[in-house]
Amino acid sequence: MTLKFTAAGQAVSLPVADLAEGSAAYNLYRKESGLGASHLSGGRVFSGRALVARVSYNGNVWRPEGWKPGAEPLLRVGGLFA
Repeated sequence: MTLKFTAAGQAVSLPVADLAEGSAAYNLYRKESGLGASHLSGGRVFSGRALVARVSYNGNVWRPEGWKPGAEPLLRVGGLFA
C-alpha cells in the first residue's frame, strides 16, 4: 500500500503496510512538519493503482468516497491530533 498526500505544494508518497500504519504515518508527518490543514492535504491510501481509503487531517480513515453525513470512519484515532 502507498499513502499519498501533498505537503506545502510537494507530493509525498510513503509505503505503508495497512490502513492503521497509513494513519500513523500521516499523523507523524503532520506533527513533525507543523503544517496546518491549508498546507497539508488529506491522505489517500492506494493498493496498486486502486484508491482504498482516505485519511482526514485528524488521522481518521474513511472509505474511498470520503466523509459523508452519517458515515463512520473505517479507523478512528483518539483525539483531534492523536
